[in-house]
Amino acid sequence: LRGWGNEGEETYHQGIKDFAQVLATQVERLRATVNSFADFARMPLPRLIAVDLNGLVQRVIRASEPKFAAVGRPPIAPELRLAPELRLIHGDPVLLEKAITNLVASVIEAMPAGGPVLVKTRNITDGVRLEVSNHGAGISSEEWRRFAPTADTSVCASNGYYDPLSLAIVQAVVSDHHGSLLIEDEARVGNRYRIELPEDSPVADKKPAPEKSVTEKLD
Repeated sequence: LRGWGNEGEETYHQGIKDFAQVLATQVERLRATVNSFADFARMPLPRLIAVDLNGLVQRVIRASEPKFAAVGRPPIAPELRLAPELRLIHGDPVLLEKAITNLVASVIEAMPAGGPVLVKTRNITDGVRLEVSNHGAGISSEEWRRFAPTADTSVCASNGYYDPLSLAIVQAVVSDHHGSLLIEDEARVGNRYRIELPEDSPVADKKPAPEKSVTEKLD
């Protein structure tokens, strides 16, 4: 602020506005990170029922509309190509919706220049597939292996912001449903996130873990 001149000068007041905008953006990002940590620590116990993945995707996209058209950033245009006769899967709708929400949020954060987002579903041999493709920053295979050591991913350009904690939540939910998460580079333009879930996906049995300190949880 001191570098923008003296109080009362036009450059000083413009600097205040610019600084406030940057500060607000970073505070909101910190808030989102804190909320992500809280979500990760409070993963609910699974409740297995028949799940319509198309319905979950549509609900998440509707809830994300304010982020697609956020003030102060280029718009993001989602396109849905959902299989009309997608099979039901056996899983927890709350956990799966949380995973899709975190995936979409991470994709949005990785698109500071806006652009299209393609969301597709389809039937596969033993289950269903969800694909989300974006034009934005990627995540490198080395970064991905930090929280998904066995993940199958190509080398992606890491040229912008993405939310690895959100992707960690996605990976945790997908793994608990005996599914897989694949991240692919799309000709250096963006990324394709592919989730495959078996039709009969018994969620791993989770028992409440003993309470840990904040440091242990962060580690």
